[in-house]
Amino acid sequence: MARKRIEATKEILDRLKSGPAFPKQISDELRIPLSTVYYNLRKTLPKLGLIKQLDDGKYAIIEFSPEGEKVKEAHDRMKRKLFRSPKPEEMAYVLGEPPAKVRDLLYHHVPSYSEPTTEEIKRSNKKLWIVLNTGLDLPDGNALIRDGIKQIKIYGEVEEDILIANYRRHTKGVYFDRVRFNRSRSYLREFTDMAPKISTERKDDWLFITIDWRGLPISLPLLSRSNPNGHTEYIIKLIKDEQEIAGLDQILDYEKEPTF
Repeated sequence: MARKRIEATKEILDRLKSGPAFPKQISDELRIPLSTVYYNLRKTLPKLGLIKQLDDGKYAIIEFSPEGEKVKEAHDRMKRKLFRSPKPEEMAYVLGEPPAKVRDLLYHHVPSYSEPTTEEIKRSNKKLWIVLNTGLDLPDGNALIRDGIKQIKIYGEVEEDILIANYRRHTKGVYFDRVRFNRSRSYLREFTDMAPKISTERKDDWLFITIDWRGLPISLPLLSRSNPNGHTEYIIKLIKDEQEIAGLDQILDYEKEPTF
């Protein structure tokens, strides 16, 4: 059965190499069931990037072109970067063309392309925000443990324990989602321009961390975790008392402002 499907796909592709055709026309000429023809024309071959549907309803081979390859490669990379289909405006600076022309290029060279909906953008922004935060290159938690720190107290907006997770990865015996962390780190290695600038300063038992998001190459709503100037700021109290706490796994509470 699988062999017959492959043979049918090859026959349909060979037929289209001779010129555009309607599905019924292909079915009649090749004596292949119309349902099989439709499956190949709408799913198998478009997924492989080999054919496209013309304005008149016919299907045709997508001819190789350097421009087309450049557009497809740029589209695929941006899709991995944003976790969704990119908008023409987001591709404009990559391709060096105005958005209107980029839109035409995307629809012409990327058969599966469609512009993202508002809901898709919201979902991808949330996923991207978590990935960026999870992979942050924060101060080494092991160094704090070696320095005798038993507990930390964080001041600032912390959601989904993102900041805590980055410290917990250094602490043995504490649950840490290493798979998600490794994926985030891999993402930031591929897209180095997406890594925010991080500055840290330690004064006695206080650690000040500032994460600057302003250099990101795309417009990313920072939800409620960043103040209007594009920074996320954390003030961390380092506690060295003798409570029986395993490394940094016990977190007290979060407060908006520290009490000195």
